[in-house]
Amino acid sequence: MKNSLLKILIFVIPISFLIYRYFLNEINTNKETNITYGTFISKPTYMVWGDLWPFKVNNLSLFCKNSDNNFYIYIQHERNFYALNKKTKDKLGFDYPHKIWRDHPNFNLTKNRINFPVDHIIDRGEALCEKFG
Repeated sequence: MKNSLLKILIFVIPISFLIYRYFLNEINTNKETNITYGTFISKPTYMVWGDLWPFKVNNLSLFCKNSDNNFYIYIQHERNFYALNKKTKDKLGFDYPHKIWRDHPNFNLTKNRINFPVDHIIDRGEALCEKFG
């Protein structure tokens, strides 16, 4: 009797968990969306419109984290993650990419510590979340 009860429990408990996890839990429409999308980007893809590549390195991974329809855009080079805007820096705690960020081509802006703009990279990151989200 004990063995058959044990066998039933071993079977029923995991099945109950799966039913809850995949069916009943979906009823809650207020659950948080927390998905990250990524893609590989490189300097040659941005050279088509001139020298618009804002980084000192040639290849990066670009990510968009969609957390409750807030898009957090960041990049990865080697093992380091970098925020591309203040919202991402504040939420995820990544530093800005100062080590790999090119100086602005206009000398007057460079001496005022203004880096090359990354707006087109941020736009591409947000497009990832919009496309797949």
